[in-house]
Amino acid sequence: MEDPIAALQHEYRQIREADDRRHQIFDTLIEQVSTLSKERDDAVRRSQRADMTCDTYQQKLEMAEKRLDSLEKAVTLDQFAVVLIDGDDVLFNDSYIRDGAEGGDRAATDLHNALVEQLRPRGDYRKNIQVRIYLNLAGLAGTYTEAKVIPHPIEFNKFVSGFNRRGLIEIIDAGKVKEAADKQIRENFELFSRNIQCKEIILGFSGDSSHAGFLHDNMPNASTGFHLSLLKGRDFAKDLKPLAENLDVVSAPEIFRDTALPTRTVAAQQAAQASVWSTATQAPPARQPASSSSSDGDATDALIARLTINSPNVTEPPKAAPVPTTSASTSQKTGRKTIFVNSQGQRLDKPLKDVDRDLAKELKQKKLCNRHHLRGDCDKGNTGFFTCNHSHAGTLKEREKQALRFVARTSPCKLGTACQDPDCFYGHRCQYGENCTKTDCWFSDDMHYVALEGIKETLPVEYYTVT
Repeated sequence: MEDPIAALQHEYRQIREADDRRHQIFDTLIEQVSTLSKERDDAVRRSQRADMTCDTYQQKLEMAEKRLDSLEKAVTLDQFAVVLIDGDDVLFNDSYIRDGAEGGDRAATDLHNALVEQLRPRGDYRKNIQVRIYLNLAGLAGTYTEAKVIPHPIEFNKFVSGFNRRGLIEIIDAGKVKEAADKQIRENFELFSRNIQCKEIILGFSGDSSHAGFLHDNMPNASTGFHLSLLKGRDFAKDLKPLAENLDVVSAPEIFRDTALPTRTVAAQQAAQASVWSTATQAPPARQPASSSSSDGDATDALIARLTINSPNVTEPPKAAPVPTTSASTSQKTGRKTIFVNSQGQRLDKPLKDVDRDLAKELKQKKLCNRHHLRGDCDKGNTGFFTCNHSHAGTLKEREKQALRFVARTSPCKLGTACQDPDCFYGHRCQYGENCTKTDCWFSDDMHYVALEGIKETLPVEYYTVT
């Protein structure tokens, strides 16, 4: 018979083993639940962070979409067209030029309206058209005068002034340097072609084949963000024709000339110059280039010593250079002061007679006031708020005044060849003309290229006194 105590002990051990297994199971479950709970909490936090990030990016996306929409509206709203014209090639019709400032204002208005109509199929540019016309102002004024479209170069200046009254439309003087207008057009093209708001570019140089290479390199393609057109004045030059066939052409014959201005041949100009100037001065020898090592003071002294009035290529002044005259001069007929101009209406300096060059050098060193001694109207001579920096001392004799006039002409007039002041004592043409070798010459480009032909004495047009 089994021992009851042993049986009870065996049963007790089994129960304890079962309890141990149960406790192990509970411990394992609790550990697993704890791990899962932690993983769940981590997942919840990650989810919350993801939600926050999603909300943030959603907000940023919405803001970006609003900004993009605003930019697209701004780009669309502020789209503009730019017109770049070589004004030495594309010329306005004579009727505009003849009417001076009024003609300029009318030309600007007519050009703007014509461009608006031409561009209408691709957008409304009524308030957003920029027109920039680059030209040699003095040269073109002379050409119009020579062609007898206008009586005097100042009329072309009036036309330009009237033209520039209108906003965003302007004529800009590129100067006399060769291809200066070409450079301006090309650099402006590069600038505007990169502007995303510039949707239309119109180039005007139809008769000038020198632009062909530039145009060929900038023909539009699929990535071009603007529409390129050509403005036609004269017929397209040979090298431009094949390029123009692949572009839209803007034509306005009622505004621009379809032919070049008539000009005299070089031979005719030279013959006329030789004929007319032979009555005004003797033919002098050519001027020798000044030494580059000379100081500014020495160069000025040399200029005074070697200056010849109204002669383009001289080293010594002519002997008794007579002034072109008629049986009765204009001044004698009218009793009014007169000036001398060439066939293009450009101001010329009346020859000075019997100039003592040594005296001129001496007076230059004294720094005399030209206005006081030559015109007697310097308003800065007395002590006050303004004080003249030059000497008013003494009274000059006539020979001294003549020498001082000689000195004064080495300084260019502020109004250049357009000056109409008969009492102006400044120079209106570089005395060395086209042969000037001074890199720092005070005279402007157009004051080096003043033709000595068709010289005549005339009454001045309206003028301002040069100070």
